[in-house]
Formats: sequence, structure tokens, C-alpha cells
Amino acid sequence: MIDTNKYLKMGRIGKTYGVKGWLKLNSYTTPVSNILDYQPWFIKKNNEWTTLACDDTQVKGEQLLIHVSGFDTPEHAKQLTGIDIAVHASQLPQLPAGEYYWHELVTLTVFTKDGICLGKVTQVINNAAHPILEIKGDEKQHLVPLLMEQFVIEINVKDGKIIVDWDPEF
Repeated sequence: MIDTNKYLKMGRIGKTYGVKGWLKLNSYTTPVSNILDYQPWFIKKNNEWTTLACDDTQVKGEQLLIHVSGFDTPEHAKQLTGIDIAVHASQLPQLPAGEYYWHELVTLTVFTKDGICLGKVTQVINNAAHPILEIKGDEKQHLVPLLMEQFVIEINVKDGKIIVDWDPEF
């Protein structure tokens, strides 16, 4: 179930581009252009989420460019560099049963198949080969490959737990 009160970081505004206030956009989506499908975008300003009013976007290979309404010079646009872009969780499409967004796994408690608690998922790391669950327990950190049936036996978001085939001493 998607937490509809949650904003999810989908990218970050990079350096200025050109002389008309364009900005590079570093997307966290795969492929990078998927971020353009999630509108509106939000930025945190004065500790509150506010809509980012983009009036144009361009895709140049793997590079994304955006133009924000009212930011028509590089000097003005530079104020936005380094700001995270988020979308509201309710903007994400509903996934089929058995599929999960990575953010839904964060904070779930992880147990071995023998019932030993390893800790809670603190993040899902995007590795070139496969995603990795970072799990922090009281005394130890575990990095478990997010490979269903090989290491991850069950994911139960509703009950808040993940069952893994993992040696707690590893």
C-alpha cells in the first residue's frame, strides 16, 4: 500500500545549461526520462512542499534539461541547483500483487527463515548487478541481495516484514 502522505525523491536539479535559464536534471528513474511521466514535481521550500512549475523539458540522449517558469537567466536559475525533485506517492501507478516500490521496503523488519531478527531495512541500494537491502540491526549491518527465491523468500509489506535466507553471522 502506498503511503499517500509521502513525497519521494525522483531526481535532483543540476547545473545551469545555456544562457536562457535551462537546468540539467539528474533523474533517479530508469530509464532517466521516466521522471518526465510524473507530474507535477515538488520541491521543499521553507520546510514545505511546493509545486515546481516547469514550462519546458528536453531530452538529449541520457541528459534531461528543464526550464522552470520565471527563471530565464543562468544567474536566476542557479538558485535552484542542488534542489531535490520529489513526487507525491499517490502519483505512482498501482503495482500488480507481489511487486513493490523500493521505498515500501524501507523500515520493514527482516527475519531469517529461522526467525532470527536481522534488523530493519534502512535503504535499497541500486547496484549494477541487482538491488541490495541495507539492513541495520542492534549490533550489525547486513547487505542482502534483493534476489527473490535466492536470498529473499518473502516480502510482506502489510505485516511489515521480509523473510530472507541469510546467515546472521555473515
